[in-house]
Amino acid sequence: MKLNSYPTGSVYIFQSQKEDSVRRGTCFSISNNVVITAKHTIEDGGEYSLYLKPDDFISGDKVKLKIIDGYDNSESDFVLLECVENEISSFLNAGIVSFSVDEEVQVYGFPAEKNQIPAGFSSRICSVIENIKTAKHSYEIAQVPTVSKYKGMSGSPVLFNGYVVGMLIVQQGNSTLHVLSISEIYNNIGEGVKGLNLNTSLREEIEYIPPEHPDTPFEICIDCNKAIPNIKGVNIGFEYSEWRKNELIEYSKDWLIDYSLTAQHKKAIGNRPAKQLQEAIKKYPIDNLNALGDLFLHMAIRQSHKTIPVVNGVYDINGNSLFSCSHVVINSGQVELWLGASSIKSTMNEAITSVIENINNLITINEIKNRFLIITSEIDEEWPFKEKLKRLSDNRISIEKRVDKIIIPIFIVNSSDIIKNYNENEFLEKFKSKIDKCRESITSHYSNKIVKLIDVRVFLFPVDDVTSLYNDFKKEVQ
Repeated sequence: MKLNSYPTGSVYIFQSQKEDSVRRGTCFSISNNVVITAKHTIEDGGEYSLYLKPDDFISGDKVKLKIIDGYDNSESDFVLLECVENEISSFLNAGIVSFSVDEEVQVYGFPAEKNQIPAGFSSRICSVIENIKTAKHSYEIAQVPTVSKYKGMSGSPVLFNGYVVGMLIVQQGNSTLHVLSISEIYNNIGEGVKGLNLNTSLREEIEYIPPEHPDTPFEICIDCNKAIPNIKGVNIGFEYSEWRKNELIEYSKDWLIDYSLTAQHKKAIGNRPAKQLQEAIKKYPIDNLNALGDLFLHMAIRQSHKTIPVVNGVYDINGNSLFSCSHVVINSGQVELWLGASSIKSTMNEAITSVIENINNLITINEIKNRFLIITSEIDEEWPFKEKLKRLSDNRISIEKRVDKIIIPIFIVNSSDIIKNYNENEFLEKFKSKIDKCRESITSHYSNKIVKLIDVRVFLFPVDDVTSLYNDFKKEVQ
């Protein structure tokens, strides 16, 4: 496993300092402002901090932390801390897995012997001792030759298929490493920490691998959870201060098969990429600007979530043709139906007004029932959780009991001065300001009778010029 495949943005060097005494460990984020580390790395009454990037450890650019109270860790070697001021852009999803001996896991952390350089490695389960109640750890994994001394790695996440399933706590001689399971940690936390959402996933969900998809240029450069709705700032980057439009167009063309063809369509055509692309282009409504926004939304959802992509298309509602992509997400054992809405306009306000109108048309009881029928007609026998998905079309069951949550992912595309007049030093701050304005506008516009069942997620994607982007994309596809 390559080092860049590890969750580098969610694992940090941790430091505890009390007067001249300094302790060091590793910590990882489980929310936008909460991290976990091993309790033995802290000193009571000390000052606690993390370093968001390895280079920050050398420069001394630290993020201050404080200990969170309200849970019982008296018998377990873990502690929760929260950021005093900063917000963390990414965090790890947690999993609860009962392991067997010899199963493979990954570890990522910062051994002191390597200074600021991280260590990532694969290891195997040597011993499972979760049934021994008096034990201070849950299982043991083998040490590896690439690390000689594990000091500094206490608090490192132990990963299984990208989910954090445990935390490294102790090196035992030259043979094994002790791991405290996430199940043990979360059981001790319980509901004692107000506002901390401790959702976990089980093995079936963790082992589900969604269909492969092309690469995407999208980068979530801001993930703002400070208020509802959550808004992710999407960027494709710059090269020598020039926006990477050509790369975006090339990547988007590669996504047409994934967007336009259902699993059943692909099976019918067979493993013939050229034929699949030909059919995808036929189905894609190239003459409609709004389809491009829906394509971007599909790309963003598939990139950032383990979804079962079901069907994308045009829905005729009240005489209006609305684009909406449909995905199913199994999240912590719950079935989430993702019904997408997008808007691509010259200004952000125009885009928000348009997308809210689309949502109010899409999210009615009848339209949700119709979408359930469409989705179940496209279920593929190779999909996981088929029994849960088949419940969607059972009209004898109320909507609330057929699906745990309805997510409305919104993708807003608009021409923006922060792209046209790009300034590297000011870009992120200006983008955050745009996100705040976007949230204010959405919350002032949106109202729906079934809002309790709905969770709105927003992707904000500023571009240099909407018309130019669309015309260039259309030319490339044709």
